[in-house]
Amino acid sequence: MHADHSRNRSLPYSSNAAPAMVSALILGAAMLAGAQAPPAAPPNAAAQDSAHKPHAKQAEAPDAKPLSEDDVRNQLQGKTFYLRRGYSNNDLRFDVRGNLAGSSPQMSHTLSVIVIDKVRLSKSQLQLQGIRYGIHYLTDPTEDPKLRSEKLRITPKKKFVRITIQRPEPAPKRKRSKHSKGEPDQPPATTQADANRIFEDAVHRVLSADLDERMIASLPDYWQLYYRAAAANSAYMPSDPSVLRQSAVDQKARLLTNFEPPTNELAQKAGIIGIAQYHVVVGPDGRPGEIAVGRPIGFGLDESAVASIRRASFQPAMKDGKPVPVLLDLIVQFRIYSNRTGTASGNEAASAKLSEPAAPPLPGPYSVNEPTQPQ
Repeated sequence: MHADHSRNRSLPYSSNAAPAMVSALILGAAMLAGAQAPPAAPPNAAAQDSAHKPHAKQAEAPDAKPLSEDDVRNQLQGKTFYLRRGYSNNDLRFDVRGNLAGSSPQMSHTLSVIVIDKVRLSKSQLQLQGIRYGIHYLTDPTEDPKLRSEKLRITPKKKFVRITIQRPEPAPKRKRSKHSKGEPDQPPATTQADANRIFEDAVHRVLSADLDERMIASLPDYWQLYYRAAAANSAYMPSDPSVLRQSAVDQKARLLTNFEPPTNELAQKAGIIGIAQYHVVVGPDGRPGEIAVGRPIGFGLDESAVASIRRASFQPAMKDGKPVPVLLDLIVQFRIYSNRTGTASGNEAASAKLSEPAAPPLPGPYSVNEPTQPQ
């Protein structure tokens, strides 16, 4: 099943890190500068903005030169990036500002990792060819889930993702008129330095070398809460300080209904199994409120799990005879089921070992255990 997937288990990331696929994307006005960086936590906004702001001296340089294909190839080819906004089409075209031309469905950032394998730069556009990968968080409960991840190839063999970004061109210099002797030439409407800066910004709007502040801010709230807690190396805390812990109430909240998050074809083909954890604030009305990813599994499965949690029914917690908001941890177990028989495949035994107690089988690729009780 895994012969067509390029697994890479040597992708460690630090204890407060986002997925360990980091590559510098700092495009200078006259050249692309940067190199493969070590795994790091999502940088703060100030550092990220500083890294990608055009430099005034470069923008004002009168002798700025156009970027060469070698400049761009040296910095993009063979490097790994996140495709911002998770566009799922395999032929994507962007204008000079990095805005998508046309439309494309969007999917999870955990299915939007692109390794660039070919670069072609012409006078009018940048053409990139790459391979899409998915991020799978290894979920052995005996080890910190932030220690390791792996990337698995999604793009079929002999197929590619193609990205085209239009390249701005500087306006031609204006000639002196016969009536302007002694007067300096008027500057062009767009200088070469301006064109380089616009190109830099466009590439950065399409590709992200890591989970920078801009990209995290574009993710759903449950991912933002996860990455911000990871960056601070701290446990998730509900935004509402009045939310209680299960240990502080007289009657604990509990899940009333099992549910099946819908599968996706990519996770099925890749054979993704394991467990994931989600922090859920259960309100006094028994409805889920704020949700945060606690232990992700990736490959777009976390999005499905959160959507199903939002539709689930809970019994609210009680304190002093009144329903109160409480923080609840849910463990979701992901399995692979045979499409032909509707029964668990040979991978079921492996996934069942990851969670205690084992969940009852469901007629789908997932099952949900009773929530754990946070202390």
